[in-house]
Amino acid sequence: MSYSFNYQKDLSSLRKNFASYSKIYSVIFNKLLVKAIIIQTISVILIFQLLNSIGSINHLNTFFKKLFCIKGIFASILINIPLILLLGIKFKFKNVKQDIKSNLLLQILSVASKNNLIYLSLYILSILTTLYFYLKINNNKFINSPFVYPEGPFSSPQINETFFFVILFGIINGLYYGFKQTLYYLNIIKFPVIERTCFFALKSKIPVIFKNGLIYSFKSTLSTVIFYFIVGDKIYCVINKLFGLVFNLINRPFGRIDLFQFHFLKDLFIGAVLAILLLELNHYIYQVLLTQPIYVCLDDSNPARCLISGLCEEKSPLIQYYAFLELYRIVKYNKPYRELFINDIDSKPNAWSVMSNECTKKIKELSNKLTKHIKENEQKELNTNKVKKITPKEKKSILKEIIEFLSPLPEKSQVLKPENPNILQPTGHTVEVPNILLGNNVLRNRNNNSLFSSVMTSNKNEQTKKEIPVESIPISIEEKYLGALCTKIKSILLKLKLGKILLTNSFERQIDIILNDITLEILAIKILGNFIVASLTEDKYGIIQRDIQPILECLLQCLLDVETFIKNPPITLSPEEIIKYNKEMPVKLDIIISTLQSTIYQIVIKFYDSLDNFSFSNKYLQKLQRFIDFKE
Repeated sequence: MSYSFNYQKDLSSLRKNFASYSKIYSVIFNKLLVKAIIIQTISVILIFQLLNSIGSINHLNTFFKKLFCIKGIFASILINIPLILLLGIKFKFKNVKQDIKSNLLLQILSVASKNNLIYLSLYILSILTTLYFYLKINNNKFINSPFVYPEGPFSSPQINETFFFVILFGIINGLYYGFKQTLYYLNIIKFPVIERTCFFALKSKIPVIFKNGLIYSFKSTLSTVIFYFIVGDKIYCVINKLFGLVFNLINRPFGRIDLFQFHFLKDLFIGAVLAILLLELNHYIYQVLLTQPIYVCLDDSNPARCLISGLCEEKSPLIQYYAFLELYRIVKYNKPYRELFINDIDSKPNAWSVMSNECTKKIKELSNKLTKHIKENEQKELNTNKVKKITPKEKKSILKEIIEFLSPLPEKSQVLKPENPNILQPTGHTVEVPNILLGNNVLRNRNNNSLFSSVMTSNKNEQTKKEIPVESIPISIEEKYLGALCTKIKSILLKLKLGKILLTNSFERQIDIILNDITLEILAIKILGNFIVASLTEDKYGIIQRDIQPILECLLQCLLDVETFIKNPPITLSPEEIIKYNKEMPVKLDIIISTLQSTIYQIVIKFYDSLDNFSFSNKYLQKLQRFIDFKE
């Protein structure tokens, strides 16, 4: 797609003069935060008071007295303070990108990052606060003080084991919930497929909130009780010794019969359910409010420029998400503003030029992600094939000879591999596509001489490269020994089942790393497709129609790159993995293929009679011919 020489200059001026989208959203974020705090505060008071008064439902006077109890309302407000802090931190970070590590072990260790430690601290603080006030409201005297005085108020104190057990219980619950949130990327903003209003979106999450509250609290309560029943004596002794350095304590354990009595454990479990339920409510209030459909540019005096400033906002990924989502909604459903964007000829550059450029940029970035590992592998093969310059043999010391002798030799892996282990073999996999493509046997079936059958079975073309002699970089014997030792330790761990789970870089994880988030790319494909389809009747000046061929080539190239990715997976697959992934293709690849196919097919249907006017290269023409054949 060709642009004028001053395009970049005009674009920078555009960003400078019309960068209002992010400013508008900064005001919206503040309003959403206040709204979230109000909704959460009312919900916490209502849930806490209902839980305390539900036992008196048969006596209405007692029920309403407990429901409007000032002491309970004050306690619920104090419970809400850590939750408000948690909302503030979430609104500050506003994460939309997943931090995916190369293996499960590194993902677990990522909990120690700065942001995750802040989340963990607030989770633990919130659960401890909820447990304390719930038990206190229910007249549990064992948690009032870390000491008890069994021989009288003026005698030597004794460690209150129940008090520290409740603290340990809250910490374990907070850690469990925090690890769950981190490992499953639940703190990331995820835009829903079906958009609903705030009220209906929150109402639909109520069953999920209660289910998670019960499941999480049951697992954590059971595991904490079993853990403390086994090692509780040692924990008590450690606490007793630490406080014994300062106080003159009575050194005898608190009765386990009092600690594990049913009434106490029941209150503890209900308190844990309440704490997790409030955290889940906090999570979904945050998710629902930040993913509501909001039209910002329609209220602006120059909607196109306002929206473009959001599309070009690379410093704030969330602002860019909102801009692409709003543009997609306008292009899909709002005909007057769509025509306004298409026929904008007074601006320089015009709205279509900037919007299409931002969309094609995202699609090309997706193509680069899919083929990056292939280029890297080719470069590695080139480097390994280079002839190293032979260096004169140096005289080794006795210490170096001993180190070399002790260095473990690399073991050759005995793995049964197919002829080309990087290629997924055909097993009858079918990609689900939109209804518009269901009648196309060529596009649906990947085994009947279709493109995807050839994709799954064709071998990777290998290019011979010239050997270039270069000088090798000398490596110290100590570094060589350390590297070999680490390799040996890793090979030993990989023989264990737990080691494989923690250290293996699976195909799913590798795809998640490469295709971290494809929301913008999918939106960009749909935006271009809807623009081009609408241009047949709405493009008065032919602004979009002159760019149909470059955009079609961009979409076809992305589809070719997806097929190249399928032929050349980023990691070597075992025979079992090949069978598994042929039966069920990874979801993200399936979404990309389906979106590209449906978009290209819609363009072919609309401009079927005009395709002869375009001159495509052979690789694009062969791919496009399949869509044309289906139309015929």
